[in-house]
Amino acid sequence: MNIIANECVAILQTIGIIFDVSSALLGLTVLAVGNSVGDFVADTAVARAGQPECGVASCFGSPLLNDVVGLGISLSVSCAGSYPDPFTFSLNAQVYMGWAFLGTVLILHFITFPVTYYSPPRWYGWFLITYYFVFLISTIAYELS
Repeated sequence: MNIIANECVAILQTIGIIFDVSSALLGLTVLAVGNSVGDFVADTAVARAGQPECGVASCFGSPLLNDVVGLGISLSVSCAGSYPDPFTFSLNAQVYMGWAFLGTVLILHFITFPVTYYSPPRWYGWFLITYYFVFLISTIAYELS
């Protein structure tokens, strides 16, 4: 599944380059979903096998590990390649919007999980899915404007 998902991501990146679709727009929509297919299947299988706590922990831990290791290695290589010049990057409004949405969700998690004894109600999951779509629509609207 992971190999198929990675190949689909590569094809979609190529199509995005051909049709001049922004990499930010592709990353927020199709590529994010394609990169999450493997985690979704594995986490669902673990939860259905009678280990829901392990499945929930994997939902948070796996993407976090990928981000920390992936960003750490790529930024280290980039910094080493441009040494002794400082590494610079630019932040646009979409990055700030993403940080705002992410920060809000993290604060909600810090409040909701302890209050519900780490067993949040079903409506909280639906709220998070809706919140993601609000984020997605707002970033797409910004990209297209």
